[in-house]
Amino acid sequence: MLQRSVRTLVLLVEDNPLDLELAQIALKASDICCEVQVAQDGVEALDVLQQQRVRPTLVLLDLNMPRVNGLEVLRAMQEDMELRQVPVVVFTTSAQPVDLAACLSAGAADYLVKPVDLDDLVVILNRLHRRWLSPVAGVAPANCSVQMGQKSDT
Repeated sequence: MLQRSVRTLVLLVEDNPLDLELAQIALKASDICCEVQVAQDGVEALDVLQQQRVRPTLVLLDLNMPRVNGLEVLRAMQEDMELRQVPVVVFTTSAQPVDLAACLSAGAADYLVKPVDLDDLVVILNRLHRRWLSPVAGVAPANCSVQMGQKSDT
């Protein structure tokens, strides 16, 4: 059985190295105080989610990825009694209404279009922090730093 983390753990699923780097910079510049684990595609994300004993507080999920896309990850998470409880925010370049509708109907908690400007991204991440991460027990004070990590077998 998965356990709720006493720390704030965000699983960032992103296949584009430039988008990943921008997200990491923005996370460090934001108010978010958490550990960030990175999965570089949907297959890796599902592996991380299914193998970890501690589930993430939030999943930031890219939609358009090779091998297994974000919509397929969402559907797989919804089929698992434990994983369906983890909020997923789809974070994508697609502003297509059909993608928005598909993701929300597949169980996404929110759908956000990635901005190209770093300052705009920081603002969006701070909103995510207030909505999804602030009420979590064990959140450290705002002066802590984001800890970035790759896929682990914990």
